[in-house]
Formats: sequence, structure tokens, C-alpha cells
Amino acid sequence: MADTNGVTYFKGIFNAAHLNDQERLLLPLLLDVIDQFGTKHQSYRDFDQRIKSKTNGLSFSLHCAENPKDSSVFELGVRFSTLCLDKNTHDMFNIFQDLFHNFQFKDTKRFEMLLENYMSNLVVGIPTSGHLYAIQGASGLVSEVANLKENLSGISHIDFMKQLIATQTPEQILQKISNVAIKLLRDNELRCAINFSESHRGHLLDQYLTFIESLPLKETRETEWLYSDSLMSSNKHIVMNIPVNYCAKSFIAVPYVHPDFAPLRILAKWISSKYLLPVVREQNGAYGAGAKVSIDGVFSFFSYRDPNCRKTLDTFDATADWIRNNEKSLNEQQLFEAKLGVIQQLDAPVAPGDKGSEDFKYGLTDEIFYEHRSHILTVTREEVLEMVDKYFAGDSARGVGRCVLGPGEENMEKDGENWSVMKEN
Repeated sequence: MADTNGVTYFKGIFNAAHLNDQERLLLPLLLDVIDQFGTKHQSYRDFDQRIKSKTNGLSFSLHCAENPKDSSVFELGVRFSTLCLDKNTHDMFNIFQDLFHNFQFKDTKRFEMLLENYMSNLVVGIPTSGHLYAIQGASGLVSEVANLKENLSGISHIDFMKQLIATQTPEQILQKISNVAIKLLRDNELRCAINFSESHRGHLLDQYLTFIESLPLKETRETEWLYSDSLMSSNKHIVMNIPVNYCAKSFIAVPYVHPDFAPLRILAKWISSKYLLPVVREQNGAYGAGAKVSIDGVFSFFSYRDPNCRKTLDTFDATADWIRNNEKSLNEQQLFEAKLGVIQQLDAPVAPGDKGSEDFKYGLTDEIFYEHRSHILTVTREEVLEMVDKYFAGDSARGVGRCVLGPGEENMEKDGENWSVMKEN
């Protein structure tokens, strides 16, 4: 509950752990078109107008989240959300109820247009967000859950969609995603979160209970965790017809609650500003470079619009040597600057509709968050430098993934590295 100034925020997550591999691969397409067909009772035009008149629109997205206490297990689901004025919450619940009960995927001509738009949107973002695709590609080589994410939202998903369209008719694809929708929305598990003002509590909770009771849901159980194994080191070059490259290197580090997560986060800030940017950008000519450790427990290096892939990959690999040679430069001022960069991210303003979202989506409670924030403030120089031997001294102790997205260059592959090549048309 929060002061939401007359606006109600509603979100939910359907379980998707029971879907098979092929059904999971169809989820991104389904979520892009799920509210674009109307229902049994309304055409897509009327249904769209109904949505726009009562809400700010419906949002559907994949939910693939590692356990913050154990990154070897993860939750797979489908997330939906919207917001509306308090006076429209009854209509908002009815819209979702109608969609979940009465979705109807039969208009093949409309689907052909939606499919074409979907494919266009998939490829248009690569030149501007290529480093994110490269990070996904590298991360997908180090763990099964990261590989699943790459298959659902990375370059591999684009390749899957091209193959699907080449081998299946629109009618067949539409029937497949309809079957997935049935498995998601019927006799399944759902959890919800609502952010609302105290003055709207009584009416809202009555409406919410009526909505939940109307859905064909299973009895709620604890989160269904799926297991993710680590993968052997490998490297991938995705050849694309773009003028520059995007490079990334990733490895599994530690989950969010691990004591090493905070110093790793600070170390990533430090080497980004003092090592990677000066070397990869200023010396080697890339537009940008950096490092980060994500909430999923994966540490990644990346470069942006990079003309010198091999030099950049060697720079990533030489991180431990650089830190050892420059550890004296990590004085209290540089440590403070790195901490400040992390704290600025942690203390970014939270909108009323997002309060509690990290707990709802990932299990990051306020207690876990503030413990992590406190640790960031108290991390010592010695803790940061201890990370070198633990995580950067060599690749043999942990699986490492490298990914280059773009045309590549001559002599990009180094002896001892096994590279696979994937060509995008």
C-alpha cells in the first residue's frame, strides 16, 4: 500500500514452468500479440478502445528470474501489468477477466500483419543495443538459465523465429500460440500485487477477490523453482551485416545475497572507469565499454561499436593483471567514487507503482536490499582486491562465455579458444 494519488497499479505473474521447450520458445511472440485480437465478445478495435479508455494499456513480458539466494535455480513465468484511475479498477479487472477467459486467436490476416511487425521490431534494435545482445550471447554460454533467456530474447530468438516462419504457415503458428495461451491462462498458478491508496482499499479488495474467484486457477503453492546447471567455457561469433562489432565476456559469479556481490559490484564500477573505458574506448577506438555484475549473479564485460574485437577480448582477459599492477591506485577517493556510482543506482527514485516490485518479482525484500546497501557502504579496499584471485585470475575454475556480434575481423580467434560461428541473414 502506498500513496498513489488516485491511481491503482496492478501486476501479476503466471507460472510457465510446466511448458515444454517448444512452447517456451513461442512465449515472446504470444506475449507480443496476446491483447491484439480482441475476445469472443469484442473485435480487436473495440477491445483496444476499451483498454485505452480505462487503463494506460496492458503490458505482457517474460519473467525469468534467478533466486537471489541461489542462482542455480530460477522461476519461469509470464508477467502482466497495467495502471488505471481508482474509479476504473472495476473495468480494469473486467478487461483482464475477459481477455483471460475469452481470448480468441482466429484472425489469420491480422496475425500476418502482427507477425511482420514483430519481426521488424526484433531486428531494429540491434544496431543501437548490440552490446546488450552480445552480453546475452556471452551469458548464454555459461549457464542453462542464461541460455534460456538468450533463446527467448536474444539473437537466437530471432533465428528461431526466422526458422519458424520459413517452415510453418501463419495458421499453424497461430494455432501453436493459442495452445500455449490455454496452458498459461487455464488451470494454472498466478500471484498478483496491487499498489493502491488507503482510501480505495475497501472497494478495490472486493473487486480483486471477485476477479480472482472468476479465474480457473490452481491452488497456490510455493514458487516452482527450475534447476540451472553451469556450462563449459565456449565462444561464439554471430556474423551480422552491420558495420561495427559488439563484444562481451561473461562468467558466473555469485548470487545477490552472497558477501562477494557487493565488492564485485564496486570492482565493476572501478575497472569500468579506470581501465576499460580508457583502454577499450580511448586507445582501441570503441564507442564505449564497461563491466557489471547483474542480479542474476553473472559478471559481464562489454564493448559498444568496437572496431578491434581481439584487442578488446584480450583487454577483458588481462583484467587481473591490470588490477595487480594498479592496485595502489585504488585509494580511498577512487573507492568512494565507485561506491557512489553504485549507491546512485540503488537510491534512484521509486515510483509509487514500483514499490515492492523487487520483492514481488525476485524475492528481494527490503531487508535483503538494505543489507546489501549497507555492505556497499562498508566495503573495504582489501575486500575489492580479494576478488581478483577469486574471480579474475584465470578461466579454468569457472565457465566463461565470449560473444562477438558483428562482422568480426581477421585473426579474431586466439589459439586455445574454441569458437563457433553463427551467420545471420
